[in-house]
Amino acid sequence: MSGKPTYEELVRRLDQLEGEAQQWRETERSLRESNEIVNRILATSATGIGLIENRTIDRVNTAMIRLFGYDDPIELIGKSVQTLYPSREAYESIGRIIYEALKMGQTAQLDTEFQRRDGSTFLGHLKASAPDPSLPFRRTTITISDISWRKHAENERVEKEKLQGVIELAGAVCHELNQPIQIAIFEYAKIMGMEGIVAHPMTDTLRKLKAQLDRMRHITAKLMQITRYRTREYICGDQIVDIDRATNAGSNDLGPASSLPSAAPGQSENR
Repeated sequence: MSGKPTYEELVRRLDQLEGEAQQWRETERSLRESNEIVNRILATSATGIGLIENRTIDRVNTAMIRLFGYDDPIELIGKSVQTLYPSREAYESIGRIIYEALKMGQTAQLDTEFQRRDGSTFLGHLKASAPDPSLPFRRTTITISDISWRKHAENERVEKEKLQGVIELAGAVCHELNQPIQIAIFEYAKIMGMEGIVAHPMTDTLRKLKAQLDRMRHITAKLMQITRYRTREYICGDQIVDIDRATNAGSNDLGPASSLPSAAPGQSENR
């Protein structure tokens, strides 16, 4: 049997325990401060950040709450990640992509559609990482950024390209048509200046031809004023450039509507 510790040994042991307790207090304080710093960073981040455990939302920052239209973290915490997607099919499909990347030790990155609390959707960029590739979904950190602006920017770029193509084509058409139109009008004037032409039976026909030539001139003038890309449905569902809406001009400038082919009944104008 070992002897009882002496008073000095007890004092030394007590000092040792107090020193260890102080170290633990310092460690706890340091961890608490670090946790507060991390929480402040997460709270001020403009990107939605979440901690997912077994595909269940465990923790989210303020940006994630705002991004999905919620008022309080408790409304998301404990729910399946499926809550963030517009359908179960999307949830499962994206889940497979993420799983394949994570189990290879990679960070999963992709653009996909998400659903807000009110049912509206937005295009977001998703990043997901896991500390343990062997169990990718045991604990996963995700970030989600709203990139709807990319889609708007792409739509604007496509529309500008379409407009440029229309303007170039309209310029070429006007250039090619104006000369023959002017020649036809000149020949009409020569014929109408001939002696006795007023009483000729073809005079009415000539005047009708002249009206159509004037109409063609109005059309080419409009083509040169196109400033935006607008289309409307035509026969059999085809799309054609809507000259009036593309130029902000009124349809009366083109004369009677019956003289131009129009969209099939029931078909609406489209952008």
